[in-house]
Amino acid sequence: MKLRRLEVECFRGFSGRRVFDFQDGVTLIVGPVGAGKTSILSAIQFALFGADFYVGFGVSRKESLVNVGCAEASVQLSFEVAGEGVYSLRRRLSVSDGRLTESVALETPGGDVFEGASKVEGIIEEVLGLDFNEFVRSVSVSYVLVHMLAYGRPLTRSRALDILLGVNAVRRFLESIPLRTVRSSLEQAKAELSAVQAEYEEAVKSLSAFNERRASISEELRGIERQIEELSAKAESLRAEAERYESLAKELENERSYLSKLKERVKHPPSEVDLYKIIEEAENLRLMLGEVLEKLKAPQSILSMLESVAVSSEKVGEAILSLEKIVDAAWNHYDKVWEDFQESVREVQLKKAELEALEKVIVELEPSVSEYEEAEERIQELESRYGELSEIEERVRSLEQDVKEISRKIQTYRSVLQLKKSLIEDAGRKGSAQCPVCGHQVDLKGVEGIKADMEQLAKSIIELEKKLSENEKRLKELREALDDIRSLKVLLVSRELEYEKYREYLERKESLSEEIREDEVKLKEEERGYRELSAVLTKIDERVRDLRRRLVELEAVAEIAKVEDRIRKLEEELARYEPKYREYLDIRDKISKMLSRKNELEAQLRALDESSIQDQVRWLQERLSSLEARVARLEALYQRLEKVKSATREVLTALRRERIEELNRRMNAIISAVYSSEIVKSVRLEVVERSRRKGLMPTSYYELFVEVGGTKYRFNDLLSDGQKTLVVLSLLLAVYSQIRRNVDFIMLDEPLPNVDERIKVTFLKSLSKALGIDQVILTTQAEEAVKELEGVNVVKLP
Repeated sequence: MKLRRLEVECFRGFSGRRVFDFQDGVTLIVGPVGAGKTSILSAIQFALFGADFYVGFGVSRKESLVNVGCAEASVQLSFEVAGEGVYSLRRRLSVSDGRLTESVALETPGGDVFEGASKVEGIIEEVLGLDFNEFVRSVSVSYVLVHMLAYGRPLTRSRALDILLGVNAVRRFLESIPLRTVRSSLEQAKAELSAVQAEYEEAVKSLSAFNERRASISEELRGIERQIEELSAKAESLRAEAERYESLAKELENERSYLSKLKERVKHPPSEVDLYKIIEEAENLRLMLGEVLEKLKAPQSILSMLESVAVSSEKVGEAILSLEKIVDAAWNHYDKVWEDFQESVREVQLKKAELEALEKVIVELEPSVSEYEEAEERIQELESRYGELSEIEERVRSLEQDVKEISRKIQTYRSVLQLKKSLIEDAGRKGSAQCPVCGHQVDLKGVEGIKADMEQLAKSIIELEKKLSENEKRLKELREALDDIRSLKVLLVSRELEYEKYREYLERKESLSEEIREDEVKLKEEERGYRELSAVLTKIDERVRDLRRRLVELEAVAEIAKVEDRIRKLEEELARYEPKYREYLDIRDKISKMLSRKNELEAQLRALDESSIQDQVRWLQERLSSLEARVARLEALYQRLEKVKSATREVLTALRRERIEELNRRMNAIISAVYSSEIVKSVRLEVVERSRRKGLMPTSYYELFVEVGGTKYRFNDLLSDGQKTLVVLSLLLAVYSQIRRNVDFIMLDEPLPNVDERIKVTFLKSLSKALGIDQVILTTQAEEAVKELEGVNVVKLP
């Protein structure tokens, strides 16, 4: 399989539509930071598998694949499969109302069209012979993976290599063997066995004390039963007098209760329980009730009822009953009027709820509005300091060119300075020297002139270095300002809708607040009037009902005198029976205490029988036997697991060594082809075993070694950052050559960020031949190195 054409629109760093064609051979994607180089490789990963490296490993969300200024992103990839033809694969991502929608379609060379992520990705994996994880670890190599292998700890590097080399399942099985868990269970079982043994010995000692305690309780129980029998006979002889006393006491209690209820009914002092005073007050209440009904605008039916009430000594009871009915009718009408008032109150509450909701939304929008306003102020500040965006970009490009030109001059001047120094040294030793550049002959007399030139060159270099430092500092400042303005403008676009809503909600809040203030003034006045009427009506209601109670109290006063006479006679008779009753109660109390003690002793006997020490001893014997068997099983299991873990570790070590033999050969062949070095003679990946603390098994891991001057070193201890990157990259390319399946291309994202341009050129020239593949796609910022390459396809991004 080879890549042929890629079309992207609104994907990651691309705000519009871009088309890229891929030929056989080496394709270099060149451009500065932020130009979209990595976005091209991400688009290929997304087209094939629906995710790129960062989304697939949970570093970022899929929504981030859609350009910040677009609502939809699309990617179309055409690839050719030998012997079949060209496939066309299209994916779309849409973001609407916070929801993400994805669609995918694959057209085969025969014209068949397949849709749906599951179906399409199954076909892609079958065509490539790789899944997503294998693809991003071997075919599409990210600088993140290179950095992890180059600078990660040995354990981190070993885990990554196990996955790449296909032995991760064995390593995971080895780590899953629960040797520590079984050892912990064994120690716990032994401790429990020791505790049960101690408990068993203590239970045996308690057996004799148990028998003595049971005999003592039985003897005490028999004595209590004899005393209960004697007291029960005496109590029986006093039963008749006791029952008569209780009957009289109950009757007296009933009479006293009745008297209490009668007295409770008489709440008023004697002066208030007067018929003529009740009639006078009833007439006053009738007049007050008429005034309230007029203010409430009561219906005529209620007013007619009030007019028909006549208060007289013969019909005072009927008049009070009629007033009670009219008061109830007045309350019902008041409730209707109050409900209408409450409806108006609820309307104001709804407005307040709307106002509260508006204030909550305004508070939630304030952070976004603050961000919007701060972003506007920051952009104005940056543009006033540095100029418009286009001006800053032009100044950055100009400064970049100046920095390159000054650097080239400094290098040239240093070379000339070194040449002149060599001529002076040769002339000093031999008497004269010939310039290897121009052929001019220099003798001892001409040395002074060369020295003067050297002083002038040294001054020029110092001035150029100072200028270079100033330009680099200014360039860094302008780049930072450029990045700030771009990000702030993106922020303005993302917060613009929220800012407009904020202004709209503020206007509605002011209007609604004014309406609420006017309504509350009006309702407050109405409420005060209604509450005054309610207070008057409540007072009338209470006084009418009080009149009713005073009429009832007139009847209760006569009944109280009769009841008090009956109570006096019952008290005299009760006093004659009290001595015998007290004696009877004393005997019953003694019997009750003895029965309580009897029950307590019987409970102790039952508890002794239910928790028999013999049963406890027998249970402890069974428990000891069970624990001894469990300890034996755990010891046997631990020994077997030790053997399994040891064998699995040996298998893992053997598999690791087996996998790296061919890998080392390929890695050295690749590094020899892409990096010619007199220092690094060879590189080797080895499996190293390390002993752990006492009681634990040794472990193995991968270690990279380099041979320098006939001595082997760990590559982390000796190599520079650039050399480490070359070694790790060669290792990954060797892995690719072993597992590439049906893929005849490789993609590398900025593979050598920290090596000089000469090494980059050598690497790029020899990579395709070293791997034996037809198509290589790389991203790089090294624009100068690209100029030295011939026969490569160059995609230059602005």
